[in-house]
Amino acid sequence: MSIVLPVISLVLVVVIQTLLQLTSATFSIFYHFALGKYSIKKSDRLALSYIFGVELFTVFMWLLTYFILYAISSNLPNLRQSVAMWILSGIIAALALIFFCFYYRRPTLNRDILPTKVRANNSTALFIPRRFAANLTRHALAIKQPKDAFLLGFFVGVPELLFTLPLYIFATLIMQNSTFLPNTLIIILSVLGTVLPLFIINFAFHSGSNLADIQRARAKMKPALTFILPACYLFLATTIIGIGLLYG
Repeated sequence: MSIVLPVISLVLVVVIQTLLQLTSATFSIFYHFALGKYSIKKSDRLALSYIFGVELFTVFMWLLTYFILYAISSNLPNLRQSVAMWILSGIIAALALIFFCFYYRRPTLNRDILPTKVRANNSTALFIPRRFAANLTRHALAIKQPKDAFLLGFFVGVPELLFTLPLYIFATLIMQNSTFLPNTLIIILSVLGTVLPLFIINFAFHSGSNLADIQRARAKMKPALTFILPACYLFLATTIIGIGLLYG
C-alpha cells in the first residue's frame, strides 16, 4: 500500500478528533466551576482526572475496535478489505453532511446556565438532546472527587461516537494492513489530538481567561468549524476511496 494516502488519512482522523467540541466544551464548564469552588491545586487535580478519563476512553475505543475487526477478519478471511473501505467512504461522506446540518443546533434557553437568550450565530449548543446536555452540565457542576471527574471524562465522548466511531474503524483497518506505520505511534497521536484542546483550555484559565471568554472564542470558531470539519470528512472519504482502489 502506498504510504502517502494512509498518512494523509490518519492525519485527517487526528485533526477531526482534535476539533470536535463536546469533550472540550464540557471540560470548560467543569473546570470553570471547579475553580470557583476549590483551590487551584485541587481543581487541577480534578482536571487531570478528567483528562485521564478522556485518554482512557480513546485508548479503549482503539483497542475495542481493533479486537472486533481482528475477530471479524479471522472468522471471515475472504472478506475483501476494499469493500469495507468503500462502505466506510460512503459513511464518512454522509457524516460530512450530518455534521454540517446537525452538529451545531439552534439555541434554546437553558435557564440553569444562561439567564438570557443568545443570538443564534453566537450559540455553541451542540447536537446532543437538551435534557442530556442539562444532565451533563449538572454532573460537571457536582464533581467533588477525582473519580467523579474521571468518569465524566471517560463517558463524555460516548455521544460523539456517531462522528468518531467510523474514524476508529478506518484507522484500525489501516493499522492492521500497514507495516510502515507504528501502531503505538498512531494511538498516541490520536490520544494527544483528543486531549490537546483540554490542555489549551486549562492554560487559558491559568492565563486569566474565564468561561465567558472561552465561550466567545468557541462562538467565533463555530462558522469556521462548520465548514472545516465537513471538508475534512469529505477529504477523508476521498482518500479512503483511493486506498480502496489500492486494495483492489
